[in-house]
Amino acid sequence: MLRDLLAVLILVMFFGGYYLYQKNPLNLHWITHSVQNITPSPVDLNQPFLQNLSSGSTVTSPLTLKGYVPANWVFEGQFQLFLLDSRRREILHAPVHVEADPSHQKSVLSFDQTFNFSASDKSGFLVLRNDNPSGLPQNQKSLEIPVQLSSKYTCPQKPWVNCMPGLGPRSPACAPEYLQWAKLNCPDFRGASY
Repeated sequence: MLRDLLAVLILVMFFGGYYLYQKNPLNLHWITHSVQNITPSPVDLNQPFLQNLSSGSTVTSPLTLKGYVPANWVFEGQFQLFLLDSRRREILHAPVHVEADPSHQKSVLSFDQTFNFSASDKSGFLVLRNDNPSGLPQNQKSLEIPVQLSSKYTCPQKPWVNCMPGLGPRSPACAPEYLQWAKLNCPDFRGASY
């Protein structure tokens, strides 16, 4: 008899607990939803927020951008970056890829990407623009940040860099990092001669 009573009590506790869990499963859904949407203090969630750059900052190549962008600025996992000189001529135009959000529930997405550029001007503008597949002007959004431009490298004067061995130290223009940069950023650059 005691064993039957204990078995009934265990069954009641099991089914009662299961019923309560189904009715309110520890109310954890709101906790995970809130944690997914926390970002480090962007003031306006309708505008991109750059962690490592502000108005008047000096940008050098390679330029690394880290920050957050509203999800409605993104189409197919990217938005657009433009670097313009002081006369608003395009120095760089590239897509910025955001961190994937498989749940499609985040209102703000993070990005961290590096870009190479070559600039002769001392000032310019960094423009972040939403990816606007419709092409409609009313759907266009952008954020423009005035910046100071500085390049670690400059394009070579001639299409070929002389890397022939000789007396003295090796030319910095023959370093693999520079040659790669010149290949990406200098339209007239043809290569190095050895």
